[in-house]
Amino acid sequence: MEVALLFVILFGLIALRVPIAFALIASSLAILVGFLDTSPKLIASKLTGTLDDWVWVAVPLFILLGGVMGSTGVTRRLFDFAQAVVGHFWGGLSHVSVLTNTMLSGMSGSILADAAATGSIVAPSMRQAGYPPGYTAAIVGAGAIIGPLIPPSIIFIIIGTIGNISIMRLWLGGVVPGVMTAFALLVVGYWISRKKGFPHEPRASWGKRSRTFLIALPALFVPVIIVGGMRLGYVTPTEGGAIGIAYVLLLSFTMYREAKFKDFATVAIDTVKTSGNIFFLIASALTFSWVLSVAGTADAVVDTITSITESPLAFLFLVNVVFLFLGCIIEGTPLYLIFVPFLMPVVHSYGIHPVHFGVVFAYVILIGQLTPPMGLTMFLVCSITGADTTEYVRMGWPLLVALLLVLTLITLFPTLVLWLPTLVMG
Repeated sequence: MEVALLFVILFGLIALRVPIAFALIASSLAILVGFLDTSPKLIASKLTGTLDDWVWVAVPLFILLGGVMGSTGVTRRLFDFAQAVVGHFWGGLSHVSVLTNTMLSGMSGSILADAAATGSIVAPSMRQAGYPPGYTAAIVGAGAIIGPLIPPSIIFIIIGTIGNISIMRLWLGGVVPGVMTAFALLVVGYWISRKKGFPHEPRASWGKRSRTFLIALPALFVPVIIVGGMRLGYVTPTEGGAIGIAYVLLLSFTMYREAKFKDFATVAIDTVKTSGNIFFLIASALTFSWVLSVAGTADAVVDTITSITESPLAFLFLVNVVFLFLGCIIEGTPLYLIFVPFLMPVVHSYGIHPVHFGVVFAYVILIGQLTPPMGLTMFLVCSITGADTTEYVRMGWPLLVALLLVLTLITLFPTLVLWLPTLVMG
């Protein structure tokens, strides 16, 4: 009874457009005071206590890393290299968008950051070349899903921390699905471009390709430094983020020479604002999860779900359907924060590998963020490109089908997720 009422209050407040963090706190407070006869003072202590973990410092550091890369010319260098390599294929600039996101994903780890960074560079070029705004928005948004999959990833830091899963294994587990996603989008993008007659760029000379590669190469070492340092045991995720920022700033001041202290101050202020919002959301969502546990929901959830099906695969597909829908209407971060602790006992009861579940769970919610009616990434890319959602859906549905196909494959075949973590870490 308490759990059902908790979710009724929560979704009712969200429907009334109450900010999600406040809706989580209000629904938690209502259940604590009204049904569990617990002091409301516990809410304050839980809000602050949930953030008492050193690993959370990695979140603002990786947000800052993505901002520094965008303001110091690193993203532009990656774009130039991608254009020299794949720009001459049909729909060349759409392939450039996917390839740029693939390279950029190893540095920011955020779907919104990658969509904003790539969209601000690719969208004007695609508009000038005559691409429809709806297709531009769709390919930029779909390409940005690669960002949280290839390490380092903010999403996997969150899932790993609250789900007690190895962050390094989650990062490595996202690599193969990320590469599969890039390949699928390149193939479907080429098919759409040939069918619609989209333009392509002149073929770049080998000299230009070599030159842009050498210029972009130092930036491509960012994920190598971070992930390699973690694998060798020299750094934690938090320390890796700090080292990545220092390395990018060193490149910007010595090699690319586009860094300005004024721009860095702006990025730092934006990082503080974004991090404040994220941490308030983390605290409120984890408090909500704590209320669920106090209400004794974990055992009830395990019993209810396992009574529906005894098949781990059926459970995973059930998760895909439910959270594809929820990802369309609720921003991704609170979904991770609320439901990962809620579902982990079920995952263990089915014998599903936590890394496999974490990657599949992240992937389905990322797709939801691209899907109407309320997908946050969809709104962002439509805003950048000037497309309306109807045109976005009409031009982008084949890309969504490609993403759903990849989701189906990684759900059916856990080896696609677990092979690389097992190879690297044993």
